[in-house]
Amino acid sequence: MEQQSDTLAARAFQHKIVAADVVVVGAGPAGFCAAIAAARAGARTVLVTERSVIGGNHSSEVRVGISGAGHRTWGRFGQETGIIDEFMLTMMHRSHYSGAWRWANADQVYFAMLEAEPNLSLVLNTVIHQAHCDRPGHIAAVTGVQLRSEHTLEFRAPYFIDCTGDGTVGYLAGADYRLGREAKAEFDEPSAPDAPDRITMGATLVFSSAQRAQPVPYTAPPGAIDVFALPGLPYFGKCFPRDSQGQFSMLWWAEIAGLIDPISDDAEVMRESRMLIYGIWDYIKNSGKFDNVANLELDWIAPLPGKRESRRLVGPCLINENHLLRQEHFADAVSYCGYMIDVHPIFGYKNPDWTSTANYHPGPADVPLRSLFSRNIDNLFFAGRNASATHMGIGSLRVAGTCGVTGQAAGHAAAQCAATGKTPAALVDTDITVLQDALLRQDQTILGRRLLEAGDLSRTARVSASSERELALRTGTAWQALDAYYGVLLPVASATLDAVSFYLDGPADSVVQAEVFGCERPENYRLQQRLACVEATLTGGGWVTFPCAVTPGSGQKVFVLLRPTEGVRVHTQETRLSGVLGIRVNADAELGFATPYRWPAQVPCFTVDPPQPVYAVSCVNDGYLRPYGLPHMWSSDVMSEGDTAWIAYDLAAPQPVNRIELVFNPDVNMDHMWVNHVAPQLVREYTVEVCTANGWKTVARDTENFLRLRCHEFPSETVSAIRLNIQRTWGDAYAEVYDFRVYGD
Repeated sequence: MEQQSDTLAARAFQHKIVAADVVVVGAGPAGFCAAIAAARAGARTVLVTERSVIGGNHSSEVRVGISGAGHRTWGRFGQETGIIDEFMLTMMHRSHYSGAWRWANADQVYFAMLEAEPNLSLVLNTVIHQAHCDRPGHIAAVTGVQLRSEHTLEFRAPYFIDCTGDGTVGYLAGADYRLGREAKAEFDEPSAPDAPDRITMGATLVFSSAQRAQPVPYTAPPGAIDVFALPGLPYFGKCFPRDSQGQFSMLWWAEIAGLIDPISDDAEVMRESRMLIYGIWDYIKNSGKFDNVANLELDWIAPLPGKRESRRLVGPCLINENHLLRQEHFADAVSYCGYMIDVHPIFGYKNPDWTSTANYHPGPADVPLRSLFSRNIDNLFFAGRNASATHMGIGSLRVAGTCGVTGQAAGHAAAQCAATGKTPAALVDTDITVLQDALLRQDQTILGRRLLEAGDLSRTARVSASSERELALRTGTAWQALDAYYGVLLPVASATLDAVSFYLDGPADSVVQAEVFGCERPENYRLQQRLACVEATLTGGGWVTFPCAVTPGSGQKVFVLLRPTEGVRVHTQETRLSGVLGIRVNADAELGFATPYRWPAQVPCFTVDPPQPVYAVSCVNDGYLRPYGLPHMWSSDVMSEGDTAWIAYDLAAPQPVNRIELVFNPDVNMDHMWVNHVAPQLVREYTVEVCTANGWKTVARDTENFLRLRCHEFPSETVSAIRLNIQRTWGDAYAEVYDFRVYGD
């Protein structure tokens, strides 16, 4: 039936007003985590995104992986926790049964986590194009267009969070921002250029290939870029990684960068990115440089490239390269970063040589709240790659894992401001410790900060356990020749470590030397300080003691490395001891701060003197929620089939209890991206019991846990004791718990 309107005005898009406490714009890892954090903290939250899927660069559209502090050699035990890890742990559980990590599952997990929050509304396919300020420096609303529904939407709120990646909300509202590279002289950054410019890191288009049953010829289409003629091919030609099935996907160097505007030139960037992929595939198929490519076909190309950098909004604190290299401590720390300062070649794939800046900081560094809100818009938070940082600083903050934890911090802070009516600056001045404790409760990591709340009954309870694990590995299953440096990373709880013993085999009278290194900080995992070099003489096969007599200091850990020794081998076992790593260093390496190492699954058999109670049950209520020098966890002794490991709290007097919070170990030394199984250390099946006047009563149970943080609320009971019973893990023979908190009415 033909439709007519009386007036042209009747055909205007319908205008809708949406009111909330917090409006988050952008649904990449930062916005996703910010919105969930704000909603969980009690704020009525709206998450607005221009896309039809969630995840930004880490979506099924773009398909860039989640990297973070644990992604590189020295980022041991650095995996991010909190909401971004909740997403990854859920993906690991889904992949556990299918055996494969799938983007279709990622879409479902994103949407499921958002839908689970009653305070959260999601608005898709909406491009924000206006910001309305009711007075200078204060946003009253933002307006967007939703073409598919033919609506304009006006979002009103007292607080906004810009997670667009491009700083769009801040830009429209008049927020101070930066674009391009700062001069070296401005912040004395060692890797900055001498003169400032507008160059930013580029964007990369992800693609994938597939194996066919027959040869698939390929001819590059018109306009494809001639990769054969690239001046940087001698360098970039070394970087065509393939997965375990021989497929190609993302080439980091295939980025469009240089003297372009990453925002206004976006259409050209997208076109050139696609033409570059066609040229790359032509090179892979037809250059003769690659084996087993005849049957490969270009299977998928992302519809848009993943950006690394554009606008960076300016807060009261601008994180620069020196903050990261010094690991500067901030009193308003709300998260951390640990990925290397990774600044890519300034001209992307056109660069004539390999001029990336990959400056590794000594260890993870604080991210302060003052880098997550505007210095001149009093109700604007932000997170992700448009955080307040220099070009060099954003080289570390821009990766998805860090975007997620900064988003969680900004989201919870905005909710706290919404509840109190304070500005972000006032929150820093008066309520920062309240925010920090609230973030820790939600499993956010703040380096070195303990959670010690007056309302947590566990912190003053008497704690006991079924057993405690010994820091030792006494039996081996394989032998490893000392053809390289082999040894262990050991946590040390005592003031001194007198000796370490290894089980060795080799010719009698062989002399073996052991190098001992310490770390300056609990969060660092580098060979920073040579503490001792000792030797021992073999009398045959058996335990050999190295009397090192070292003081580990504040780092609370040591690397003990046996020098390469011809004819000598060390007994090893493929096992996991949390906080402990088997370490291998190339034989020709010079040991020191910059020495890379590997951590093979085979751990040398060892004992220590004096014994180190690093898995004592007292660790479970010490306030630490993850490794910090020491493991800061309780671990049981070996659990046989059918055994139950337990932790119990005895209260000084009966108290009302209605909430239990548990923190388990999903292996924070493992990069959780792309993993297709649940960590074996993670507790799978458990119950929580409380002792009332009528005896023991079960108040919580889970037979398929796959998360690190578990919170259980139940009708209040007056109890004298609380017990956590662990029946099963996902594969390990030891039960491990970081924290076990107890709250009353």
